[in-house]
Amino acid sequence: MALSILLAAAVLQQLPTGGAGITRERLDQRPPAPVVRKPGPSGQTKVETVGNGQPIAGIAFRGAQAPVNVAAAAEAFVGRPINRDTLVELAGALSRAYKKSDVALYTISVPDQPFEKNVVVVQLAEGSIGSVDVRSNKGRPVPLLQKQAARLVGQQPLEKAAMQRQFSLMRAIPGLSFDTQFDNSGSNDALKLIVNAKQKHAQLVTGIGNRGPDLAGDLLAQARLSFYGLATHGDHLSFTAMNSAKIRRYRQLGASYSVPIGADGLTLSSNAAWVRTRASRFNIEGTAKLVSVALTYPVIRTYEQAADVSLGVDGVNSENAAFGNVIATEQTRAARLSGGFVTATPKRTISASAIASHGLDILNARVISPLAKANFRKVNGNIGVDQKVETRFSGRATLTGQYSPDPLPGAELFAVGGATVGRAFDTSFLTGDSGVGGVLELAYQPLGKGDLTKSEIYAFGDAARLSYHRRGPLPSQRFDLASAGAGVRLRYKELVELGLEGARVIDRPYPGYDGKWRLSLYYNLSL
Repeated sequence: MALSILLAAAVLQQLPTGGAGITRERLDQRPPAPVVRKPGPSGQTKVETVGNGQPIAGIAFRGAQAPVNVAAAAEAFVGRPINRDTLVELAGALSRAYKKSDVALYTISVPDQPFEKNVVVVQLAEGSIGSVDVRSNKGRPVPLLQKQAARLVGQQPLEKAAMQRQFSLMRAIPGLSFDTQFDNSGSNDALKLIVNAKQKHAQLVTGIGNRGPDLAGDLLAQARLSFYGLATHGDHLSFTAMNSAKIRRYRQLGASYSVPIGADGLTLSSNAAWVRTRASRFNIEGTAKLVSVALTYPVIRTYEQAADVSLGVDGVNSENAAFGNVIATEQTRAARLSGGFVTATPKRTISASAIASHGLDILNARVISPLAKANFRKVNGNIGVDQKVETRFSGRATLTGQYSPDPLPGAELFAVGGATVGRAFDTSFLTGDSGVGGVLELAYQPLGKGDLTKSEIYAFGDAARLSYHRRGPLPSQRFDLASAGAGVRLRYKELVELGLEGARVIDRPYPGYDGKWRLSLYYNLSL
């Protein structure tokens, strides 16, 4: 279980900055649901008069009935002069209020009028989508996008929740990007939605870093080749490969495939992986194999929030395989239920996830008792906060943990050390049945403009505590570790990231540990 920490530090959301493990695609290793923050269309305002200069005696709405908060926003303008500046400000205030209502598409118009009794008439129109025109690059069909966009047709008026969900699901189609336009030439209320889609069909991401898994050596090269829409629109097939500098120390091959079921976001995913390890300090060669299947459903999708639930099963067969600092020979099976939630604003992002796992004593499951239980139980949890302090300063906090009342198999242990918690230590340097770890980070983006604007320098501190249950004659144990340091992340657009970090050991996990400093370097390229 070497990747429970690494996923939180994925570079370009494709490859981890270091480390490896065949459990990466398991439900208890995945990050929370992503948030689609790119806004969609909303409303427009029109002011077609200059006014008469008299004080506003009242504001009357025509067309649609004004929501309560829109009407309240208009009251603040009573008594102000009827001139163009005031009317433009009025239309803007009403538009901001409308954005907080349930209506997705609207038009606020102040037409040319006589201003009888100094009353300003405001015309409101709440729109709907009457038809959809999906256009793809090179004319290739995009049926999933077509189905999802068609769900917006006919809703009168179109509700914000429905539009944001569908636009978010559309943007989540693997390899797809698009922009939208509205054509209101046919009707003031019923609009034609025009979607200009661009479907990517393949992507290659490569990386190298010196955060290889413990017992296998530091330097690790990795690559992922992804294909989109091979069997059906919306599917995603990827192949991964990882190798340590000394190939016999660590080799991993993996393949994953996900496919949509229907047009409401339900996704079926599967994963298979094989790894060969040779523990550096013991010269023991081992292998492990993983197969997993999961269903994921997007419960919430808006421009600022997302939540997923997933149900899955998986199995790991290992023979003298190194899982972090543990070598195990076992066959484990598990069922997992997970939920993830993310909420994001321009200044703050909060993410949380919880995963419950239960071992299944089926399909030749085998562990060595009392070292582990086949029908184990465990719960994982993660929470993270990313807060912009000023325009270029950000503060980040992450807390991750696992609890189990049982002695766990090697592939289920909680691991620290690596790219997130325990950065001065090797990846998965320590493992335990239960544990908690946290990291605080302060980052500064020195470049305000240009292709390197997302680059940053940062300082951090982290700490963790792990416990290992009693196993027969082996006593229970507890370990603590902590580290601190600083680094730089150089990012060029969404294509390249180069990282350099220095970390110092603050709290040694056990007497006799002689590590002091660690210098980490990684490089990732996305094509």
